[in-house]
Amino acid sequence: MTSPDDAAVSWREVADQLTPEQSARFELLERSGDDPATLLSMARELATDNRTGVVVLSGEIASPGDAVHTYGWQTYGGRTWREFDGSRRHVGSAVIRVSGRQFSDGSCERWISLSATHDEEFQAAQARELAAALQAIADESDRLA
Repeated sequence: MTSPDDAAVSWREVADQLTPEQSARFELLERSGDDPATLLSMARELATDNRTGVVVLSGEIASPGDAVHTYGWQTYGGRTWREFDGSRRHVGSAVIRVSGRQFSDGSCERWISLSATHDEEFQAAQARELAAALQAIADESDRLA
């Protein structure tokens, strides 16, 4: 096993010190185009946390009730969490998503994102539908908080 302080130039060079969930998350971040130097720095810190006995939870805490997909537990900077995808709604080509982070004590934080093409155009009825969908998803997030 290598040390996270070695002359690594890629997060993959310290992957042997990461959990499978952590490695999978780094692969996703890498495919998303995240900065390689930032990924290496994060991987080194996680490897150190893993080596010093910071517990990464698996199966001990139930997933949030609204989670459609949960990702593996991560520990970074002394905090442990996992991210999750919640509900999703479509209005035309716009997509409203709820995502969140669940912490090791079971508490969660959620955020809402709206994705649309940069020049998405809505007729009045579609704008009202979008507003109603945003309101419904905001209400759902409030209920779950």
